Amino acid sequence: MAQSRLYLEAYVPFYGWYKRVSRHFKKLKYQMNKFISYEGLPINSGGAHSLGKKTALENYAQTVQFLNRFANTNKPTNIEVILYQSEKKEYNTLKLITKLILKFGIPKFNNDGLLSSLSWKLSENEIEKGFETLKLNTELPENSKGPLVLSFLWNFSFIDPKTNQILPNQE
Repeated sequence: MAQSRLYLEAYVPFYGWYKRVSRHFKKLKYQMNKFISYEGLPINSGGAHSLGKKTALENYAQTVQFLNRFANTNKPTNIEVILYQSEKKEYNTLKLITKLILKFGIPKFNNDGLLSSLSWKLSENEIEKGFETLKLNTELPENSKGPLVLSFLWNFSFIDPKTNQILPNQE
């Protein structure tokens, strides 16, 4: 049985995609003139290690709460439901495609070279429908990606939570 998956991505203007910073920090730290950091949560709070223990909706709510406090916007710039093909041909996507087309319309086909997928762009009004769609994952076997993913992308600048002013050097 597959777990509900929620991809949360954040683009921060001054250093690009946050996942790349964590993966390639050694390379980047010598190239950056400016960098904002924060003290993380205490290890006993769970931090990122607790993400897999929470539902997708809880993770989303916690992310929006963070953005409300530390970012100049909490509105995602992109929301998508993504259906990945089965890596080992363990499930057929045809039934799911029909359900998703009826719910969200015509999808966009993507092929990253490993797994092909179909994606549907959602509006903010359709976020709840996106979370409902993740429930279909319980009927499907595990897959390296998906099978169904609800993906959010935010583009924001960090703010000072006391003054609500955008922190400098984020051009």
